[in-house]
Amino acid sequence: MALAKPEASKKGASEEKAPPKTFASYRSSLRKVFYIDIEKCIGCKACEAACARVHGGSPRMYIQTVEEYNVPMHCQHCEVPACVEVCPEKAIDVTPEGFTMINEAKCVACKACIVACPFGMPKLEPERRVVVKCDMCIDRIRQGLEPACVATCTAEALKFITCIGCNICVVSCPFAKRGV
Repeated sequence: MALAKPEASKKGASEEKAPPKTFASYRSSLRKVFYIDIEKCIGCKACEAACARVHGGSPRMYIQTVEEYNVPMHCQHCEVPACVEVCPEKAIDVTPEGFTMINEAKCVACKACIVACPFGMPKLEPERRVVVKCDMCIDRIRQGLEPACVATCTAEALKFITCIGCNICVVSCPFAKRGV
């Protein structure tokens, strides 16, 4: 059954509104995110080692075992990050790419972000008196590379995909399966 086309307005077809070019979702824009397939993760911790290598020996993500699953844990780079809101020094900001970053030079290790994060991802490095977390390997991304943990995952449990915000990733993300 075909739908009838609405009649053109009296102002002319050239003045009609073009359809929106973005997907309507809970996200304000498309963005790159981690996709984790916990059924594929074998717990080898190669991602942790790669993260530590990129960050001077201190991994910014880790593998947590939950029942029989190995779950790679990292910052969610929230669209509205609680850690940004509570930082008294304004040491945490969101990049144009949508990644939540800590400016270690401004951080005073007050731990407000650690308390505010619902995922428990910021960690205190007491010897350096600074809070650290996953930075999504932003330097690598800006060079056109994947985050170190994704590039190292031989089980392909970690992927770096474009998220349209459809909120079905809990079930099965079609973009992860296609490698978008």
